[in-house]
Order: sequence, then structure tokens, then C-alpha cells
Amino acid sequence: MAAFNMLPSRTLDKCFLTLQKVMECIIRHAGDNDFRLPRVSKLYIKNGFIPSSIVCDAVVYANGKTALMQMQ
Repeated sequence: MAAFNMLPSRTLDKCFLTLQKVMECIIRHAGDNDFRLPRVSKLYIKNGFIPSSIVCDAVVYANGKTALMQMQ
């Protein structure tokens, strides 16, 4: 727990931002992992702003929702 408390919050923000983009890529590729990891941090670091969440492409969202419905 001490190591976590020492970790800068900006580092965690960048990790979760990347996680959100990776999840979007996984949905876009129908569960496969045949994609390059997104490099989104640099764009937000340049602007000095890291959002708490990012917008997922509407088509990717719809495809992911359809895939989940088919699993039920």
C-alpha cells in the first residue's frame, strides 16, 4: 500500500486513459489482440490536460453492445 500511495496521481491517470483506449481497441477487433497499443498519453500531455474518461467511437460501442447481447 505504501508504494501505491507514493505513486503520482498523474501516472495513474495516464494508465487508466491507456486502459480505456485498449478496451476500445479490443472491442473494435472483436476480442482479438492483433492491434498496436494506442499511444494517447502524448496528445494529452502536450495540452497539459488528462481527461478522467474519453469518448468511445459510437460504432465501436454499438458493436460491443451487440456482441454482449449475443452472449446472453
